[in-house]
Amino acid sequence: DPQEWSGHWKQVHNALEDGPACVQLDEDGQIFGKEDCLYLNIFVPT
Repeated sequence: DPQEWSGHWKQVHNALEDGPACVQLDEDGQIFGKEDCLYLNIFVPT
């Protein structure tokens, strides 16, 4: 279930894995991926 937006993030979010790929077709025409795929990967210099 969706969670209500709290407005502030109060803890460390350990994002070591990418989110799922969006629904699409592979080379054989098979459907793969997830509808829940709106994620943003942010890369910053250390």
